[in-house]
Amino acid sequence: IAATYRGQVMVGVIYDPHRDELFTAVRGRGAYMNGDAIRVGTQSVLGDAIVAMGAPPGEESMNMSLRGIQVLMPRVRTIRMLGSA
Repeated sequence: IAATYRGQVMVGVIYDPHRDELFTAVRGRGAYMNGDAIRVGTQSVLGDAIVAMGAPPGEESMNMSLRGIQVLMPRVRTIRMLGSA
């Protein structure tokens, strides 16, 4: 869930019930997982990045996710999806 103001995301919340993790972020105030501050990785080259993603149910959203994977896969180290080994 996210809230925007004048076209910019101001606050966001994601809950992962599989891991019981709550992610929250407020623009300009940082991001948190279960109340503990988190930071982005230090990779400066996209090819070193590991991308984690999921796809909401539904054919249209799955097709959008697959298009994103096609664009990202050649440019990143790997893409992981929930439940993948």
